[in-house]
Amino acid sequence: MLPAGYDAERGTVLFHQLLQDVRALPGVESAAIGRDLPLSVGGSVFDRLGDGFALLALAAGDECVMPFETAARDMDVPLAVVRDSRQDGRERYDAGLVLVRPDHFVAWVGDGEAPDVVRVLRRATGAGRRF
Repeated sequence: MLPAGYDAERGTVLFHQLLQDVRALPGVESAAIGRDLPLSVGGSVFDRLGDGFALLALAAGDECVMPFETAARDMDVPLAVVRDSRQDGRERYDAGLVLVRPDHFVAWVGDGEAPDVVRVLRRATGAGRRF
């Protein structure tokens, strides 16, 4: 989806400039905009993200997902879990776990080793930061 008055080329320039500006902010280590892709059960990823944080669990097992669910519940972070395979275009996410912020920016990606999920969620939500 592009803002009104933008064609595909102008929209691409806008999004690249936006990402460059966000990456230049103090404390930002990386930034990406979530990509909307179809799900095997119908609908699309963006249809299932909801209003809070979302964890895309693409071919990820319970041992990877449950720590996120537990930490989010303990921290009162709204978290929708979207489970699906890593096929039919969803392999473009380049990771089995993708944490998406409410504004659809990707907060964290991971594969393999379980991260310190509390640290990941604290950083993604800004918990404990002083402004």
